[in-house]
Amino acid sequence: MIQKRLLFDVDYKNDIGFIPFSNGSEFEYWHERNCSVCDKYENKSTNRDNAKCQLAFDIDYSMATGYIPLSTANHIGIKNGNLSDCFYKEIDFYTVEELHMEVFLQLDLFKN
Repeated sequence: MIQKRLLFDVDYKNDIGFIPFSNGSEFEYWHERNCSVCDKYENKSTNRDNAKCQLAFDIDYSMATGYIPLSTANHIGIKNGNLSDCFYKEIDFYTVEELHMEVFLQLDLFKN
């Protein structure tokens, strides 16, 4: 299965290309479960070296190119020929009390 997703003729800084998603919906579904909830994610970088998360930069760039470097896919993880959920995402978890306090503070700001 993984063989269908490899681009042997693509040179991405001496790396083989990997097709992570078959369509935009698949990209969006994966992105919403991974990059969109990660504290490291930002989409303002114009090059990979300045990105807060180089893996996310490659994923976003794949919407234009259709592929990511195989090394990025291996770093994130490949399961059954598909990109796994990102192990490196960082999420701040709130306790229920912290979440209520955050909502309360934001509502209080709107009163003024």
